[in-house]
Order: sequence, then C-alpha cells, then structure tokens
Amino acid sequence: MLMAACDTTRYQLLGVKGWHPSCQENMQKVMAGLGHDQVEVPQPINVFMDIPVGDDGHLGWPPGGSEPGDSITLRTELDCYVVLTACAQDILPINDYNPTSLAIDVLDG
Repeated sequence: MLMAACDTTRYQLLGVKGWHPSCQENMQKVMAGLGHDQVEVPQPINVFMDIPVGDDGHLGWPPGGSEPGDSITLRTELDCYVVLTACAQDILPINDYNPTSLAIDVLDG
C-alpha cells in the first residue's frame, strides 16, 4: 500500500509520450460502465508488489517475487465493487518490464 495507482501524470513524468494504460484509468472505465462516472480512485492494495523502503526513505521498484499460480483469498463482509487490474508498468523494473495478466474467481455465498 506504499505505491499509489499509476496514472497519466506518472507516465508523463517517466517520459512516456502519448497514451499508456494505467490502473487509475482502468478503474475509472470500469466504474463508469457501472454507472459511476465520478469516482475518487482509492489507493490500491498492491498484493504482489515489493516496494522496499531504503534507509534514506526512498522507495524501491524491484520486480515482485510472485510466481504464476500464486493467489490470495479475500472475503467481503458487505456488498461491494472489486476492481482488479494487472499493473501495466513496463517503464520501471517492478514487473520485470513484462506485465502479465491476472485472473479472479468470485464466489457467491
């Protein structure tokens, strides 16, 4: 939870020219499709990211240690929207410069 959702501004600051997919845009599109055009994008729960904090307070961007098939199980206590987005970061090494897809299983009951 140390890293905010990526957005257009971050990619511009990283030198990207033009459009680049981002977690913020992914969530806004999904929520708009559900009839919520104006949403405040919350800070994400970055389950499989590794963001070390250096002695000088700077955050690191190493590739995460997760492997294909790794998973997490969450349970909600009330009705909610869950937006899952695969990190599209391919400018820094956080995804080993190779973003991959994710899968989600939603069980009712």
